Amino acid sequence: MQGLNKNAEEELTLSDITSLESPMNLVKGGHIIEYENIVRAVNDFNNSHKVPSEADLKLLQKEIDKKSKEEELDEKAIEIGRKLTSGIADNLKFTKVDGIGDAAYIDHLAKSLDVRFGTFSFAITMDTELDLVANIKIAKKIANEVLGKL
Repeated sequence: MQGLNKNAEEELTLSDITSLESPMNLVKGGHIIEYENIVRAVNDFNNSHKVPSEADLKLLQKEIDKKSKEEELDEKAIEIGRKLTSGIADNLKFTKVDGIGDAAYIDHLAKSLDVRFGTFSFAITMDTELDLVANIKIAKKIANEVLGKL
């Protein structure tokens, strides 16, 4: 695949694939949330923009195991759940962005700029043929327009 520095023998990850230029030229706003209070807003927003630790994943696996016993899932379904959980966690990457809202992160997997301002949060998704830096610059301009309306 063009644009990747991988040998033919190396397995591509979801992050590798999503880092490629997109033919979609998608720009959208969404994931708008109004939290019940500022404490909840800060906690939920920050927690949704962190990569789970090994301890977090072990706790999640215990919950999957518990739920699978309650629902009497077979081993194959349990294994799929475990693989999905670890696969998603392996591909999460967030970069803190200063100078916009009260808190902001680039979600590399979703190709979005996620912004929190007070008890509101929203995302500007940029999936264009431009590079990440250019996409972020445009997303910040759009996010500032949204913030100006709040």
